[in-house]
Amino acid sequence: MKRTETKSIKVGNVTIGGQNKVIIQSMCNIKTSNLEQVIKQILELENIGCQIIRVSIKDKEDALSLKKIKKHKCKLISICNNSNSSIARLSDYNLDIY
Repeated sequence: MKRTETKSIKVGNVTIGGQNKVIIQSMCNIKTSNLEQVIKQILELENIGCQIIRVSIKDKEDALSLKKIKKHKCKLISICNNSNSSIARLSDYNLDIY
């Protein structure tokens, strides 16, 4: 099977795309500011091998929750739709997908 040639990008300490190996990634389905449940889900995903775990940032409360999630040493990337918004600037990582 021939792989489609893609651009490599670094996401935290993981490089995806290009000729890098395929990684497991997932997205939480819990509101990010619901700390106890979202941290539990992140740790469960890490335990089954996820290397990138995404959360949605819908409001300032979600964005500010990222600092609390990081204290649990969770692997995490937040992806915001608008890297120019004030909420996006509160996140650890922002990928411009447009």
